[in-house]
Amino acid sequence: MPARSCRVRNCRAPWLAFALLAALLTAAGAASAQTTLLGSVPDANTTLASGPHRIELYLTEPAAPGSVVIRLIGVAGVDVASVTAAVDAADPRHVVAELPAPPPAGDWLVGWSARPVNGGAPIAGSFPFRVGPSAPPGAAATTADAPAAWAVALRWLFALGVTLAAGGALLSRIAAPGPFAPAPASGAAERRAGLAAAGATIALLAALAEPLLRSLFAPVDASMTFAQAFTSMPSGWLLRVAAALLLALLPLALLARGREAAALPAGVDWAALALAVIAAGALAWSGHPVAAGFAPGIANVVHVVAGLLLAGGVLVLAATRDRFPGDAGPREQRLAWTGVVLALVAIVAGVIAASAVLARPADLWSSAYGVVLLIKLALLIPLLALVVRAARRRVGWSRYALLLPIASIATVLALLAGAALPLIAKPGVEMNVSLAGIDLAAAVPVGPDGAAGLLHLALQPARPGPNTLVVRLSDASGRVLPANQAPMTQVDLQPLDHEGIASTVNPLLDASGGYAVAGADLGSPGWWQAIVTLVPPDGNAQQVPYYFVLPDPNVTGAGPRPAADPAARAVFDRAMATLGQLRAIRFNQRLSDGSGPVFQSRTAVTDARPGQEQAFQEQTPDRDVVIVGDTMWLRQGDQPWEERAAASIPLPSTWAETYVNGQGFRLGPVQEIAGQQTQVVTFYLARTPRSAPAWYAWWVNMETGDILREAMVSTRHYMVYNFSDFNTDITITPPAPRQGPPEEASAATPTG
Repeated sequence: MPARSCRVRNCRAPWLAFALLAALLTAAGAASAQTTLLGSVPDANTTLASGPHRIELYLTEPAAPGSVVIRLIGVAGVDVASVTAAVDAADPRHVVAELPAPPPAGDWLVGWSARPVNGGAPIAGSFPFRVGPSAPPGAAATTADAPAAWAVALRWLFALGVTLAAGGALLSRIAAPGPFAPAPASGAAERRAGLAAAGATIALLAALAEPLLRSLFAPVDASMTFAQAFTSMPSGWLLRVAAALLLALLPLALLARGREAAALPAGVDWAALALAVIAAGALAWSGHPVAAGFAPGIANVVHVVAGLLLAGGVLVLAATRDRFPGDAGPREQRLAWTGVVLALVAIVAGVIAASAVLARPADLWSSAYGVVLLIKLALLIPLLALVVRAARRRVGWSRYALLLPIASIATVLALLAGAALPLIAKPGVEMNVSLAGIDLAAAVPVGPDGAAGLLHLALQPARPGPNTLVVRLSDASGRVLPANQAPMTQVDLQPLDHEGIASTVNPLLDASGGYAVAGADLGSPGWWQAIVTLVPPDGNAQQVPYYFVLPDPNVTGAGPRPAADPAARAVFDRAMATLGQLRAIRFNQRLSDGSGPVFQSRTAVTDARPGQEQAFQEQTPDRDVVIVGDTMWLRQGDQPWEERAAASIPLPSTWAETYVNGQGFRLGPVQEIAGQQTQVVTFYLARTPRSAPAWYAWWVNMETGDILREAMVSTRHYMVYNFSDFNTDITITPPAPRQGPPEEASAATPTG
């Protein structure tokens, strides 16, 4: 329970921040020492605009030719491709596997195994990636974040530029006597061509600037070169650049021929309109409705294209003061009814697209995304009034001297609001989406001597429905057991707080024994328990439990939000009352960031009592920390103890403050822990200005109300705690100097 006081972003005591940082550094160091994969193409957890043609691995040691097998695995454990990789003759640590065909959009997992060139134990691993629409550069990752200013400005410029280009071509066609007749040359025609050229040039420069500014203003923890920014641009960016380039060249080429050629021929007008539609559609393909499915994505494209054409016609009409010389009446009516049709199409398509993003009506006024939608709708009212009045032929366009400028200003503001929508986090997105799948680990004894090893459980895509499970067992160096020594595995899946279907799967070992794959149907959202059973050849079985929520917030951006159960709230309230009376406790912690590394520790903490100050003690395989009163002692490995001042300790009696705003309480099953019956209860803590959202599961002793186990999922945090020795006489004393290395913490013992 102590580390949750940090709630990822808010640490209530400096010593706790130091302890958590040290823990993460320890985990990162252990991971780098144990990994056998230095890098890959595609990168682990990356999102690609299109499927890769090959898989590349960069190993820590040379691989024997012909020994590397790479499997591309889809949802539910289905093999899409299994190929033998070629070892690079110049660098045997680099292997490449050409895929039969690029995988389509979806979530994918790469499983690989190899035998070192020296003939030692095999090495193996797995990593996920995703193919599909990626967020535009500079987009807000969570509802608490704002889009990057440079990204908003570039989208504004691109949308405004395409709008002017589209409006010029549209008005040129409406001004023409017929759909395939050239528009008459006039001062207005020249102004239309100039606006179209200027708009397309602005759009082109804005699109070209995106990868440059993305590389210059990338966060420190996600810095990238220009080449990396260029190659990782979302799908549709190159299409926008090409369309804007051609849009700029068309009117510029004609303007260069002189004033008499300023009126664009019919074919050029239609080509410009087609290019504007392509550019607008490519811009719209980065919106949130696209991620919701093909139909909402198409609706969003239609909405944006119709809206830009309508806005472009009004803006260019106002800027050029076009009065349609000659027989103006029919052309004015053609313009008016074109505006009405475009407005209706934009409204209908916009409602379809927005309904796929807004999960509930309240999102319209309770989220930034919904508020911007409402503002955009309000700004379009003058524009709708203009086209409807004109269509009814009450007066000619020349009489709209006041309404046309007002509609133009409102149109520009609505255009800017709509262009920024894809950069605003959609309602319900609570956390940074940084993983394409989760990889949880626990320390376990492996091999005949019981040495410490790691048991990994990877889940892809970590959403309700069919999922791929990968089980991987390695020693401390990252080497897997040979096939004749690898244990048989079984994974028992059980829902903890919902009416899901429990199941048992038996992952099948690959040829090297390095990892085992199975498909599982996790069809409902909420907390899940996965108990991995290992049965090694000697028959001594052991079980390791893992806990996760679906949809996973670090993969999808939002975790489950169930309705509250009053019976569950009663169990929670009883546990809170017991927690408030806590004065001393011991617990084991298992912490993972969801990408493979794991940190485990043993901790004791006690309030001050007669004859003893408040105290804290933590033991890990690599570090010991002792705090007594206001003094802390720290020892790294076999180094001598260091003494320093310590900040205040968040005492057990204050832990309950972390959970006072819990919501969404749900009852789970009754389970036995250490011979005691417990009631599972789950709940959720919403985001606050100082902390990230978090999902919790408690195992509450049905007799005493003590919390025997806690699981928590938050931003890149997957924690499991086992608690014991509630309010017992725990004595923590300052360390005495001693010779030799410290006693090693029991990292090889599963901590639940």
